[in-house]
Amino acid sequence: MKPIRSFQHILIIGETHFVGKTLVIQLLNQYSDIEIWVTESSVLNEVEDDLKTRIHLLKISNKKDFIDAWRVYSWDTVLHLVSKYKDNSIEYKSALHDQKSLLGGAMLEIVQSTRLEPLYVEIETDWVFEDEVSGITEDAEEVNVLFLENYTNRIGIETTNILSKDMQPSHWIFSFIKSLENKTSFGVPCDAMVLRDWIALEDYLEAICVVLAKGDVGNQYTIVGFNEWTNYDLMLLIGATYDRLEVRENGAFKFKLCNEKIGCRKSYEETKIGLSFLSLDKTFKSKSVYDIVGELIGVPLSLVTKG
Repeated sequence: MKPIRSFQHILIIGETHFVGKTLVIQLLNQYSDIEIWVTESSVLNEVEDDLKTRIHLLKISNKKDFIDAWRVYSWDTVLHLVSKYKDNSIEYKSALHDQKSLLGGAMLEIVQSTRLEPLYVEIETDWVFEDEVSGITEDAEEVNVLFLENYTNRIGIETTNILSKDMQPSHWIFSFIKSLENKTSFGVPCDAMVLRDWIALEDYLEAICVVLAKGDVGNQYTIVGFNEWTNYDLMLLIGATYDRLEVRENGAFKFKLCNEKIGCRKSYEETKIGLSFLSLDKTFKSKSVYDIVGELIGVPLSLVTKG
């Protein structure tokens, strides 16, 4: 699969998600020769005037419109952002995999008749409210904050967030980002593999660090991260290296949650976080997550080293 930087004409579907908007802006800023088509106009409000000339709004009212537009524009690829939500009221299904949908039927027809290799970025967000999590301050189990998955031409980012009851789901990102500001120095070392200016609004994001930990089985890896819950003093935990992880029988890792200012909090000293393994293609075995994501999406990810 070619990285995004090798394409000049890209159709982006699902760009209304904050990840999509940020990615559109990043691509336009990074590559002066890229032209982007979008299916929703709101992203135009997020970009500078000098970049708008390279964004084209594709109006689709039926399947024929989509097919005709494909013949006219001949996009190099389709960057398909798929958002799945636990809340059924804001469910967004994969257009390509849902043959009943307008775009799904059109895309399937195009993919079957061309050599197109669509790139999928799957953003899966579960809204988990505090009253649904028993004893979260004492025993935070099965909480994945960042899970990146790569197989063939799909990238997935999953964020599970604890929200206060009165917080609207659309506002979670602002609370999440604000909680990260000026918290780039920790009691546990951070490998500084940072997804920055890509998964959040750069004006608010100070840094998100993740760590690549090698698993015991084959060539499996896990990216782990833990964000601060705003209602508690639990500082942002960033994975740590493999020798700081203890694998439990149930597959969970045990961390010591420490902060250099307050030391290790007793109530959080041994917090189990359930994690999922991801298996990478052999070509990616020796590469870091930083390298993998950068190559796949063609957008350099900032390496934050400040403390």
